[in-house]
Amino acid sequence: MLVLIKMVMTGAEVVAIISVSAGALTTLLSTCFHSRCTKINTPCINCERQVMEEDKDKDKTNEAQPVSPRVVGR
Repeated sequence: MLVLIKMVMTGAEVVAIISVSAGALTTLLSTCFHSRCTKINTPCINCERQVMEEDKDKDKTNEAQPVSPRVVGR
């Protein structure tokens, strides 16, 4: 005899499932975007790309100089 169980989900359960799914998708996309790999293969995403080279000898002249506080007229 086959017994069917009716599954009713509450609003909190639906929100929890959506939150966990969104978190997993965000983690996957963040890993892909911050990766230095030229080929990325996942079950749902396949990507081949050229990764820009880092400037190892980049001069740090663009950094702002420290600012000292000053007293403005009273």
